[in-house]
Amino acid sequence: MLVLLVGTTLCVVAASPRLAVAGTYSVWYCVNGSGNPVGGGDRDWDAVISGAPQPYEPADCGTEPFGVIERTVETNPSNAPEVTYDAQLVAPSTVSLSQLKLWWHGLVNDGSQVAAIALTGGSVPAGGVYEGQVLADYRAAFGPADPLVSPPLTYDLPASTSGLLLRAACPYGNDCQVSTFAQFTAYRVGLVVSDGRPPQGNASGRLLTDAVLTGAPSVTVDANDVGGGVYMTRILVDGRTEASTQVGGILCRDVDSGNRDAFEFSTVSPCPLHEAVTMTLDTSLLADDAYHRVQVEIIDAAGNTTTVVDRNVGMPRSPRPGFFDPVTRRFLNPLFNLAVPRALNGRGADSGAIIRVSFPVRDTVRVKHGGEKGQRRRVIRARSRRTVHFTSRPTLRARLTNAARRPIVGARLWVATRVNGRDWQISGRPHTTGRTGHIGLRLSARAPSRDVNVVYFPFSDSHEQAVGRPVRLDVRAGVRLRVDRHRARNGGRIVFTGQVAGPLASSGAAISLQVKIGRRYRTFRTIRVTPARNGRFRTAYRFANTVSRARYHFRVLVPRQAGLPYESGTSDVESVLVTP
Repeated sequence: MLVLLVGTTLCVVAASPRLAVAGTYSVWYCVNGSGNPVGGGDRDWDAVISGAPQPYEPADCGTEPFGVIERTVETNPSNAPEVTYDAQLVAPSTVSLSQLKLWWHGLVNDGSQVAAIALTGGSVPAGGVYEGQVLADYRAAFGPADPLVSPPLTYDLPASTSGLLLRAACPYGNDCQVSTFAQFTAYRVGLVVSDGRPPQGNASGRLLTDAVLTGAPSVTVDANDVGGGVYMTRILVDGRTEASTQVGGILCRDVDSGNRDAFEFSTVSPCPLHEAVTMTLDTSLLADDAYHRVQVEIIDAAGNTTTVVDRNVGMPRSPRPGFFDPVTRRFLNPLFNLAVPRALNGRGADSGAIIRVSFPVRDTVRVKHGGEKGQRRRVIRARSRRTVHFTSRPTLRARLTNAARRPIVGARLWVATRVNGRDWQISGRPHTTGRTGHIGLRLSARAPSRDVNVVYFPFSDSHEQAVGRPVRLDVRAGVRLRVDRHRARNGGRIVFTGQVAGPLASSGAAISLQVKIGRRYRTFRTIRVTPARNGRFRTAYRFANTVSRARYHFRVLVPRQAGLPYESGTSDVESVLVTP
């Protein structure tokens, strides 16, 4: 009597039959170290050993003695010849088998046979007659033979292969007289399945209809496949996957994530043939005021891909206060719009625009030539820095030209300002250039000292910009002073009240109450004003040493200091007549 050959060593994770390419996927069958089948082999083979199927884990697949498929022919002279025990797999008609990798062992004896057959005519009819190509044939016509060769054995299958047959048989009549004369144990089987038909489907939702995508637009995909089934749907933005949904259950999952082959399963029909999936795209992670290519794809179990959505759409970022991006340190177009075709900003608009920004300042110069030589004349000069009083509204001028120094007419320009320690801000309405490309405007009064610039955006669908060279506007602090009386006697008291205008730091600001002595002002009292009192102050002074009639001139000085965004400034002068 022949005995079963038994191995005792567990296998290491085996390589897949080959890396799957588009149009193919891999299928694995085996049992784990406890002898239980893993995956979905019982759906495919008609002779898988009994047991509750478990999730496939490549490292958990054992070797002998546990086989996912085992067939043994015992002696049965009354039925000989042609006593056969087959294990059969028939693939769905929509796919074909292209490669087999077989780990098996066993024995043949006394006229018996063990064979592996590629079926090309469907299932095996009754009586054991088959249509196909014999891949491996082990026979023992006279006496015992050597055991079957141990794994792995690899076979490229005919193009028309629709199934597999693993056979233990007694084809030579009554020579099969021993107790066990033909046996095999296939303890791991690997297949490459060919599926050349891509999936089909259609899509609907905001991702298809909105000209500009905001928030989290969704898309619903109705997908179908006639081969291995629908494996995944996904959204790509500029070729990069931003959202995906894998369909089906555990059988429609890659069984070995440790290699580069994403399409390895444990059954020939792993994924559903129809699935409706809804996905959303988080545009907040992509919004950058630009156009992006958005695609929606259906992928089947063989890696075949069908694109059901392919469009270019805009993704605007949320508006920023002041239209300035502190990360890129660039201005943002206040009229930016991706939902309409590009519009040019002005006649002659282009990318190489040049802006010149200045303050026009009146000055007096001496004429050096001509009949007026030596005389003085009032002229206007362009300055990059100017100091003005708190209530003044200085004029700002700018000229816009293209790269060829020709004026851009009818263009809208924006004024941007920056207070020390803060970011730039665009504010107010745009200003339109005239036929010479010039604009002129009055800046607001009572605003802090600041840098000023002019910004031009040539296109409506872009933040491309031309920026001038900043000019500096220094503003003197604004302060008021009042006295409760303008006449007093020596020994009398007067009360000073007033207010420092504009923003103050939380710690407030120090101001000086001054009196003019001779030709100079001298400080006789220092006061701190705070934002809690809105910059207001009140203080009193008693005259004690006036021995003759005198007129005193008082003012408040606000020196330049930290926390106060102004230059040094003084109040109007208040006078008090004091008599003895």
